[in-house]
Amino acid sequence: MEGHQRLCDINTRLLNGGDVTETERRETTAFFLSQRADAASLRSNPPRLCAGGTYSPLFFTPPWPDGKRARLITGHLPKTGILHANHYELEVVRLLLLFAPQNPEVRDMAARTSERLEHTCFGKFCPKGECVAAGVCALRFYNVHAPGDAQKRRRLLEPLGKLFLRAGPGRSEWQCQLPVSYFLLALSETQDDMAVGLIRAKRDWLQRLSMSTKGLAFAARRALAMLPECAGLNREPATFNL
Repeated sequence: MEGHQRLCDINTRLLNGGDVTETERRETTAFFLSQRADAASLRSNPPRLCAGGTYSPLFFTPPWPDGKRARLITGHLPKTGILHANHYELEVVRLLLLFAPQNPEVRDMAARTSERLEHTCFGKFCPKGECVAAGVCALRFYNVHAPGDAQKRRRLLEPLGKLFLRAGPGRSEWQCQLPVSYFLLALSETQDDMAVGLIRAKRDWLQRLSMSTKGLAFAARRALAMLPECAGLNREPATFNL
C-alpha cells in the first residue's frame, strides 16, 4: 500500500504545483523500481479479477488494502480488475517517465507497456464499462511516453471526447462512463487542439463545476486554465477522496 500512497501523494503535489526535489525524484524512482515484479510471474498469476494476458500488468502489482481495490489518484473506486490493475501500472510507469526519462530500465518498461496497450481494447478505445476509464489511463500514459504521436493520442481522445461532450449539467464524478475528474486532468495535459476544443465546448459547465473546492472543481479549473480567456482560475488546491 506504500506505493499507492506515494503515487497519490506525489500526483497531488504535482497537480498543486508543489516542488518535488531532485533527491525526492531519485528516491521515488528507486522505490518503484525496487517494487517491480517479474513479468513472467505477473502473466502466470495476474492480479485478482483481471483478465490476464495483455490485459494484465507487466511490472507492478496493484495494492489490495483490506481486501479491497485501491482508488484512482482522483479518488474513484474501481469496480473491475482491469481498471484497478492497469490504472496502477500505467500511473507508476508514467511517474517514472516524468522523474527518470533517461533511465534505461524505465525506458524499457515504458516501451513494453506501450506495446502491451496495442493488444488491448482500451488502449485504442473500448466503450464497454470501465474499459472507458482504462482508456483515460492510457491517454495519460501516452501524453508522457509519446507526446508527439498524434495518432495514438487521437484514437483515444476523439471517442472519449464524444462521451465528454454528453456529460453534464450535474456534478456527478461519474458521467457518460467517464470518471470526470480523471478525464479532465488528462485533457489538461494533452497537447492537442482537439483537447482545447473539448474544454471550450464545455466551458460553461466547467465554470459551474469550478465554484467549489472538491476534487472535481479542481480538475475543472485545471482544464479551464488551458483556455487563454480563463487563465488564473486554478487557485484552490486539489483535494481528492483517497
